[in-house]
Amino acid sequence: QLRQTLWSFRLGSAIKAARLARLMGDAQVRYAEVAVALEAVRAYNAFLLSRERLAVGEKAVALQEAHVKLAQLRRDAGVATDLEVLRSQVSLENQRAELLRLRGANDWDRGTLNAVMLRPIDAPIDPSDTLDVVALDATLEETTRAALASRPEIEIGHLNQDVQDQLVMVERAEGRPRLDLLGS
Repeated sequence: QLRQTLWSFRLGSAIKAARLARLMGDAQVRYAEVAVALEAVRAYNAFLLSRERLAVGEKAVALQEAHVKLAQLRRDAGVATDLEVLRSQVSLENQRAELLRLRGANDWDRGTLNAVMLRPIDAPIDPSDTLDVVALDATLEETTRAALASRPEIEIGHLNQDVQDQLVMVERAEGRPRLDLLGS
């Protein structure tokens, strides 16, 4: 025996729910793409920042080394005490320890960026960009409005609500009449 539904209150809502679910799937793909792009930008900026911090740390060590030499020259000239030289040496060693921490942070950020780009973690990176302050001409309201309009997760939420509404309509149509073609 063959049974084919020709018309049903339930069928229209089910088709609408399926169409909305497909749109929601497309929005979820866009959300994943945006999330990966954002993570790449964050990793890149973190790497640039850690490179700048490392450069500052290296300059600080060089400056502290010069300070130790100056303190030793002053001590040899009889103008400074051994305590001043020792204090300078301790500051130098503290600065070297900080430099080691900065190198580790730089390696970590480089590894994170390489991981986001699906490259070997220890692959060298030589970015051509620098960290520069760029003034924005947009107002906070314009930026907020543009950000909210392009957020895929907001679209996903609205589509999910629409899908759920259609599924409620499908369930409500359960007891309503339908038209079936029966054949044998």
